[in-house]
Amino acid sequence: MKTLIITAIFFLLSVSDLSAQAENKAFALCSEKINYSVDDMQLKQKFGQSLLTPNSNPNFGGGITELKKYFSENTLNNSKAKGIVFRVHVGFIVNCSGKAGSFELVNNGKGDLKILADEVLNIVAKMPQKWEAAMVDGKSIDSYQILSFTILDGDLSKVSYR
Repeated sequence: MKTLIITAIFFLLSVSDLSAQAENKAFALCSEKINYSVDDMQLKQKFGQSLLTPNSNPNFGGGITELKKYFSENTLNNSKAKGIVFRVHVGFIVNCSGKAGSFELVNNGKGDLKILADEVLNIVAKMPQKWEAAMVDGKSIDSYQILSFTILDGDLSKVSYR
């Protein structure tokens, strides 16, 4: 029985590791270095002041309405989110193919707010891959993008991007 439990745990860990590897493999940069970012001071402070602004920013397919729909269906279920309002900013890269990855919190809270921000980050990382790449001189490029949330009672639908 003990051997069966250990085997089952090993199998589950292997499957989750393969899943994570497949997800990471699906996201790849199109260039060696990211030179562009939407015009956002927080992103530039985190990733570099010398980043250039693209001619057109990465946009979510279906627009902000579709993005809000996803986040309204994927709320924070943590009881610590009830009765409070807080902001979370998630920076990430949209590559030249419109795939999003390399998600990071741009602002860091402490204590319960850090825990809640990490939960938001996990939800963002699972959003649909429906981005349209940023453009420079008619060419699709890799670019940083940011999602800004104002969260009330765990509701993530108050989201915006540049």
